[in-house]
Amino acid sequence: MSELPVRFTEILTHERPHLDEIVAVWLLHKFGERRFPGVANATVSFTSARKLADAGAKPEDYEARGVLLLGIGGGRFDEHPTMEEGRKADDCATTLVARELGISEDPSLAKILRFVRAADVQGNASPFDISYVVKLLHSRYPADPHRAIEWALVAIEAKYEEQLRFFTVVQPEFDAKARVEEVTVGQRRLKMVTIDSDEDGIHKYARSEYGARAAVVIQRRSTGNVVVFGNKQAGVDLREAAKLVRLAEQAAKGHVVTTDEVRLTAEGQVPGAAEWFYHQQGQMLLNGSLTQTDVPATRLGLDQIAELVKVGIDPTRLKPLCQSTGRCIGDVCDWHGWSLARCVALRRPAPAAG
Repeated sequence: MSELPVRFTEILTHERPHLDEIVAVWLLHKFGERRFPGVANATVSFTSARKLADAGAKPEDYEARGVLLLGIGGGRFDEHPTMEEGRKADDCATTLVARELGISEDPSLAKILRFVRAADVQGNASPFDISYVVKLLHSRYPADPHRAIEWALVAIEAKYEEQLRFFTVVQPEFDAKARVEEVTVGQRRLKMVTIDSDEDGIHKYARSEYGARAAVVIQRRSTGNVVVFGNKQAGVDLREAAKLVRLAEQAAKGHVVTTDEVRLTAEGQVPGAAEWFYHQQGQMLLNGSLTQTDVPATRLGLDQIAELVKVGIDPTRLKPLCQSTGRCIGDVCDWHGWSLARCVALRRPAPAAG
């Protein structure tokens, strides 16, 4: 390529640009000023491969005039095959731009780059993901491609802000406050995180590869409200934990209303412990949420909840004496009133011999 001009005033791409080209435009506008002076305010224009071919100009000719070609016309940001060379394997305009700008390894951009590359290179798209909706908007507004671009840019910026906060705010909060421990779930040892934090993304960070890959996250906000997240892919089942927490909540009030086993493990709320909502499909036990902000805080302490959850999620855990004798020791055990499934099994008489 020839020497770059002083100012870039235009980004030229194909008609009805895909999510790939839109994200590449966003990257250039947001991060490209140092590499391509003026590009932060460059306008976006549209053409076709045929018009470019008829014009006869090379990519470097356009750049000499302050125009960057994007996803079209060959050149540095076009992954498609040309008469002179084959396709840039496993790349798209977005990844080419990110590499040129030196931001391809930025963890705050990783999910965006990965998603766009999969959508463009592998054709991975569902009817409701952003790449498919961009196509729908182009179909709805065929004479105004900027309608689709503007909509997508709002969504992309929101995702980036979430990811940037993930690594600049949530990560330090997690590192400073999280208590990470191993817990038993059946025959496996999994990670559980307990934390005091008002950060909405802290439970996601705790479960991520950057955090603790936690199978259980218990978060208490400054309001006293607590949420418990279980990873069902890891085999975590919060049903009995929900029962224990609901029973303890009622006991803390000094008035037990609901004792029925089925109701205590049921999805939703139960009388006497309406502060807790059990979401069975998502394996969440919620004492309030982002959509239910007026739920009274639990009376239970964070450590108490953590211990109840540990007991609830491990179907093999028994009191030491019950474990050693293989039988229930009766109501002298402080677990007796909980009627855990594992304990109930010990109370059944052994089958008669012969």
